[in-house]
Amino acid sequence: MLAPMCLSRRERALRYAAISLAGSIVGMTIAYAIGHYALDLAMPWLERLGYAAKFHDIEKQAIEHGFWLLFIAGFTPVPFKIFTLAAGAVHMPLLQFFAGAIIGAASACSSSRVRIQLGGARAETALHKWIEPIGWFALLLLASVVGWLAWRGMHG
Repeated sequence: MLAPMCLSRRERALRYAAISLAGSIVGMTIAYAIGHYALDLAMPWLERLGYAAKFHDIEKQAIEHGFWLLFIAGFTPVPFKIFTLAAGAVHMPLLQFFAGAIIGAASACSSSRVRIQLGGARAETALHKWIEPIGWFALLLLASVVGWLAWRGMHG
């Protein structure tokens, strides 16, 4: 969502990146709290989504590497919220958590903004060409996952 917004109003790209980062901070705080106080409620969802094994691996890494794990997490294909849940689950100190998570998320957000601005017209053309099919695919995928989870909840 950040990419089309930055491309449509390049002069506001920094503002959009800052808003995105603020939303990430709110989300990471909620995920940390869930990991810290309500992990038992979150684990069935992680299992259903197929992230339970990855979560436990990240949990071990969070104990060993703390700040550095969160710093790097913003650049991995694994959803960032899995890392922040794990940080809460292992009771990572809040200063270490926020420092690593905010710097990691800000770096990832800023690098996205820079790539978009550097891509210029070519990136904008590719985005315009593919954004609608990708959006419809994402909507179909989301509806399928919600439907599957609802069906599984009724039959499982």
